[in-house]
Order: sequence, then C-alpha cells, then structure tokens
Amino acid sequence: MKKLLQFFYCLVLVGCGLDSEKTTYFGGKILKPTDSHVLLYDDILLIDSISIQPDGTFLKQIDSLSGGLYNFIHKPEFQYVLLEKGDSLLVRINTLDFDESLVYSGKGAEKNNFLIDLFLKIESDHTTIQRYYQQSSSVFKSHIDSLVAFQLDRLQELTQSNDISTFSQSILKAAVFYNYYTKMEQYLELHRKHPGCNHLNALDDTFYSYRSKLDLNDPNLSSFRPYLRYILKRASNEVISEKPNITSVNLFQQNRLRYIHKAIDASFVKDKIARYIAFDYLLNHHAVSPNDAFLKLFSSLLIGEEIQNEIQQLASNIMALQPNNSLPQLLVKDTQGKQFMLSKVQNQFPTVFFFWSYEQNAHQLATFSRVRNLSKKYPAVSFVGININKEEKPWKQALLSSSKFRSNVRQYQTEDFENLSKKLVLSNLNKVVFTNANHQIVDGFSNIINVTHYLDN
Repeated sequence: MKKLLQFFYCLVLVGCGLDSEKTTYFGGKILKPTDSHVLLYDDILLIDSISIQPDGTFLKQIDSLSGGLYNFIHKPEFQYVLLEKGDSLLVRINTLDFDESLVYSGKGAEKNNFLIDLFLKIESDHTTIQRYYQQSSSVFKSHIDSLVAFQLDRLQELTQSNDISTFSQSILKAAVFYNYYTKMEQYLELHRKHPGCNHLNALDDTFYSYRSKLDLNDPNLSSFRPYLRYILKRASNEVISEKPNITSVNLFQQNRLRYIHKAIDASFVKDKIARYIAFDYLLNHHAVSPNDAFLKLFSSLLIGEEIQNEIQQLASNIMALQPNNSLPQLLVKDTQGKQFMLSKVQNQFPTVFFFWSYEQNAHQLATFSRVRNLSKKYPAVSFVGININKEEKPWKQALLSSSKFRSNVRQYQTEDFENLSKKLVLSNLNKVVFTNANHQIVDGFSNIINVTHYLDN
C-alpha cells in the first residue's frame, strides 16, 4: 500500500510540472493481473505496450497526444478511455470483476467515470429493455427517451460541477445517444422479423425523431463500437424499409453497401463500415465465386486500397477452402520441434483439424473433452489439434496437464498464426476443417459441434 501511495504521489507531482498541459499520463494499478502489460491503442494503432510492475502498478507518459477515445487492453479485457492533453489519469482494476471494479482518479477522472458508469447502466438496463421490446412503439420510445433524459441530466450535472471540455462533452453525449438509440433500431429490426406483430403499423414520423440528433459522419467516433453498431443497424433498417421483399442475402448486403456509400461522406468511417459489411457477408456466406455480385460492387466503390485488397484476399481464401480442394500450404511443428506442412500431417484416414489456445482455458477444456469423446466414437477418423499460440513451453504444459488422448489424436503448433488464421479463415476457435482420406477438403467451414454430420456418413 505504501508503494502505491508513493506511485500516486509521484504522478501528482509530474502532473504539476511546467509541461503538464502538453504531457499526458496514463497509469494505475491492476489487482490480480492476467497479463504482463497494458496495451494502449488509438483504434487499431498501438500507442504503447506498458509494463506492469510486480506490485501491479503501471505508468505511461505521452508527450504528443490528440484528444479522443482510446482503447486500453489488459488481456483478455478491453475498455475505452477518454484522454486529452494534460490529463493525469489513474485507473484501478480488479481483474476478477473488471468493468464493475474499474475506477478512475486524477485529472480526467470525472469524464471517464461517467463513461464507465454509463456502460454499466446500459448493461443493467438490458433486461428491462428486453421486456419493452414487446410493447407498442409509443411505449417503447417513451421508455428509451426517459433513459436518455436521465443520462443527459447526469451529464449536465457533471459539466456544471467539473471542468469538462466541449470536446469531451460531445463524446459523452454521443455515448449516451448511440448506446440507447441503437435500441430503437433494434426494435424496428425485431418487429420486422415477426410480421405477425402489428406494432410497426402504428409508427409515425415522431418515432424516428431521434435520427435527426445523430451524425453519421463523426470521425471522432470512428473507433467507437456503439457508433459503428448503430450505423450498421440503421443501414439494415433503411434497406428493409425501402425494399421489404428482399430475400437474397447477397442483394441485401449489396443494398447495405449502397446505403453506406450514399449516407456517409467521411471516408474513414465509410471504409470501416463497408469492411464490416463485407466480413459479415463473406464469413457467413462461404460459397463465393469470382463472379460474386457483392464482390464486384465492393470493388467498384471508392473504398481504400488496403481494405479492397484485404476483402479480395479473404474471398480468395474462402474459395480455396471449397470442397475437393487441397489444404493450403501452412507450416506447423510437433512437440519435438519438427516442422511439417499442414497438408503432410494427415495420414490415410479422414481427418478433423481443430484449433485451440492455452490462453482460453474454458474453451480448451471443452474442446479437448469433445475431441476425446469423438475420437473414441470414431476410431477410423484422425483428429489433429493446432495450437495457435507462439510460446512452446506453455503449449507443452497444457498438453501434459490434460488427460491423455487416444492414438488417433495428434497435436501440433502453428509457426505463423497470422498466416494460418487468414488462409484457414479462422474467425473463431470452434471451427474445424474436415478432409477425406484422399486429403481433399470435405468442409472448410464446419465446427466442433456439428462435425458429427460428416463423421456419421
């Protein structure tokens, strides 16, 4: 405790220096840390990896920082932090209850405590809002309006009693709007999926009045998930409202792209939303072809070259995993350190390739248990586990601490996770790739739960 007080005291001292209005400090204390670092990001750009000291404290001095919403990550947890020049912000967290225990102190604390309290209130409101989805549109709107008004009153009290910049006020107000008004879009989406419900028939223009308060071209929110989630929900509802009889997933996603292209001028926001729509389509619609109309439309839009290349590569990787193709050339190693091409680890039996991480203990245990049961039930099938982590020692320890597998289960570790995840389109760890005895892909997009559909046949 003494060291912690000294740490806080030093932070206050440096915050009072001559350059305090230009220099920003971000630090704090993590109880029961789950990683050795705190990562500070500006969207996807890593600002710094901050080491955590043996007593759980960490501190970063940032000499050049633009005010905005940043992300800090202490694996596997994530949270937003609102930082401006001159802030000296401390955070205290217990990883056993990450969000609920998170408290800020120091210069810049008030706005960030408001933000985390808002997120927690939204979580606690979830069950109540769920019940209101069954009510008429006027009742639902009234409930959401009251929740928004409550948060805006809190924000007004905060700004009256603290020195909160106009910029930070705009971010906090947007956090209120986009979190709650996304519920309005979800209400529309839910009732359109259930045609028997007549609540939407009573809608008038006043229901949509909240939309006029929202700016779809705010670059300050381009990495804020509630903002991006709202735009995606809004795009879906606008498309369905305009063309309610669309049944083709391909056409629906094309029209979402067209809406985004028309409604959003800020290129950075537009690119990010378009990228999400493309991933949503491709990862849930695996039978793509070079003549796919969605991909042709995507390539015709004024979207950044880097994202264009990323989406085209994803489509190519998906096409490479279609039935009757061979596995991509990927390097793995066994527990003795010997390297193999993934296509060469398969024997003469049908093979299920599954994936796991020693950093996701619950998933690892569940997957290993599932594979043990499957390997016993299907002795003529080979099972190959691919660990996605970099470190060799904890990988081997995880294997040793697990119950012994049957002889038809073998384990390897990837030599290049980034390449493997792209080539095998590894969007989640429940995925499996199933190949036949001739080393041809049977299904490149199955999962550990439903793979029995193929094994039984």
